[in-house]
Amino acid sequence: PKKQGISHGGHGAVSDDASPSDIENYLQSSFWQIALRRVPWLSLFLASLSMTTVIMNGFEHTLSKQIELAYFVPLLIGHAGNTGGQTVGTVLSALSTGAVDGKDASRIILREAMSGLTIG
Repeated sequence: PKKQGISHGGHGAVSDDASPSDIENYLQSSFWQIALRRVPWLSLFLASLSMTTVIMNGFEHTLSKQIELAYFVPLLIGHAGNTGGQTVGTVLSALSTGAVDGKDASRIILREAMSGLTIG
């Protein structure tokens, strides 16, 4: 059986050697420290959204003729965000119960990527 770890807060990892003091460290962290831990993830997200702009520029001619297609872009982006949020919730739940751990990362990423591509 896998050990149950404690989350380090933010987008930190779950560690088998974590202790209750890790939660206290999170609670004692300033909001600046918490925000700075999230910057790399948000930067990656911003870069991926920037790719959306590049792709849309490639279809500018089509969009100018079929402007109604542009109305669906925010819907697609929102749906992708909801799909990602569900993935995060599912994986964090599995991590917190000890059902999976770091050794399962490649399998989890592949499974969640395939699931996300399948349903949107």
